[in-house]
Amino acid sequence: LQHRDLSDLEHQINVRLEKIGIRANYKPRLQAWDIFDTNTRFGLRLLRQKDAIEPWEPTSPLAFFCKWIADLDQKTIIHAGSLSKHGKGALMVGNGGAGKSGTVIGAMKYGFQSSGDDYTLLSKTSNEYRAHAVFRTVKQDLAGLKRLGLPIPQKLNWQNKAVFRPDHVFQQGIVDAVAVHVLLSPSLGADETSFQPIDPVVVFKTLTISTLKQLSGSYAPMFVSCARLIHDLPCFGVHLSSNPEEVAQKLSQFLENLKC
Repeated sequence: LQHRDLSDLEHQINVRLEKIGIRANYKPRLQAWDIFDTNTRFGLRLLRQKDAIEPWEPTSPLAFFCKWIADLDQKTIIHAGSLSKHGKGALMVGNGGAGKSGTVIGAMKYGFQSSGDDYTLLSKTSNEYRAHAVFRTVKQDLAGLKRLGLPIPQKLNWQNKAVFRPDHVFQQGIVDAVAVHVLLSPSLGADETSFQPIDPVVVFKTLTISTLKQLSGSYAPMFVSCARLIHDLPCFGVHLSSNPEEVAQKLSQFLENLKC
């Protein structure tokens, strides 16, 4: 089968399975299936070989199963990092390389809390959004480690990045959840860190497209959740300097002065 024919076939299979409460994700390169029964919350992974897993699996294990369980609990997994201080929290929204992880890890070094730098479980109560931890590790490239003054491990992941638990480096690790009051879209290369209001549509596009790249599948619930999030919370662009301590200080001041 051609790739397009295979994609169409997979879509048709998923449509039929969803009618009976089954979610599935097929990995053509590995010829592997993740299958989840939403009625019993029982999942199954089918592999041709026991080591036939994606290279990113060790750092985000069983991500699709996490997504499907979140959907059942009326929550959404999105591609964003989080940070919190002064009782106020922010989601860092951006494509790979935008500076999300470096900003989150740097902020943690200077006393911020975070529920993750990459995948975030988003929930909403009657009066507050919260970002919940999905995984307990963070990722950073070698340049970022040097900039943050962190040790370089002997073993790197498939992207040539270090993967580590913050609690092995800082006083505290990933926390279970933080409140979210603002969305920040980072960009690199500024001499001094600054914040400017940004078009919410731009943030919505970035958040939804980057999430779909990370976790394909049913997009409707994720789109609805992201649209509500963008509608309810202010959006700012943050131009980041290369000084982690200065970035953390400016983030701290910004959150302290944020009206919410």
